[in-house]
Amino acid sequence: MKMRNIIYAVISILTVLGLICGIAASAHGKSDIDAIQTDEYLDERAGEYCREIREYLNDEAFLNAGITMTYVTDEGAGTRTYTILLHHKKFDSLTLKEKETISDRIGKMAFFEENCGFEVIFDEK
Repeated sequence: MKMRNIIYAVISILTVLGLICGIAASAHGKSDIDAIQTDEYLDERAGEYCREIREYLNDEAFLNAGITMTYVTDEGAGTRTYTILLHHKKFDSLTLKEKETISDRIGKMAFFEENCGFEVIFDEK
């Protein structure tokens, strides 16, 4: 009888531990899925933003301007900082004020998501 009680107790403890591990793994898997969905969403938004920048630059007579958009993720802080590097031979002849105007306009077009920052840089050659 005692042996049966001991076996029952061991099986019960192992079952509870298995359930706890299963729940923890499931919660961790859900957070991974949420992170992947967030990344996909932000990538889509960044692509739209890049197309809007290109349209704006084309309208401003900077046809075929190069746009390089990169980002750095600080997972500890939960932030993503985008850098938009603009390339066009006409940019060399612009004044600082004209570059600031373009940079401000592009900055105002940015999608606003929590913990995302943007920086516009002109390629200086």
